[in-house]
Amino acid sequence: YLVTIPSELFSGATGKVCAHLAYLNETIHITLTLTHDAINTTLLEREVREPHWYQCISFQVPVVTEETVGSLVVHGEGDTFQFEKSKKVLIWKVESGTFVQTDKPIYKPGQTVKFRIVSLDRKFIAVHQKVTVDNVFLSC
Repeated sequence: YLVTIPSELFSGATGKVCAHLAYLNETIHITLTLTHDAINTTLLEREVREPHWYQCISFQVPVVTEETVGSLVVHGEGDTFQFEKSKKVLIWKVESGTFVQTDKPIYKPGQTVKFRIVSLDRKFIAVHQKVTVDNVFLSC
């Protein structure tokens, strides 16, 4: 058997796991479970009857509030064959940075300040966050 999953996952993002079973001569019940902080999430559970089987699935990575080490547990069982393996995966908390940029470096008293705000994640991809500004007062 072969199971692939990234060693690092990002909280709340979409992850992908693939499983391949080859040269089977009996029916195998396979289960892939992602565990973290005593929470078990079953990613795949299936009876495989084909001698060669391959499947990839997408799943929602659990949301974590801090960096967490979890495990992917692979369990397979048939009439005469059984296997189980656990591998660690790191689940990153998604953090973003917010940048505020003005249209010029120095303003004179009374000038209008124009600015833009952008929030980026750790891969510099725009994050859809709303920023509310009730009262802005700048003093020059």
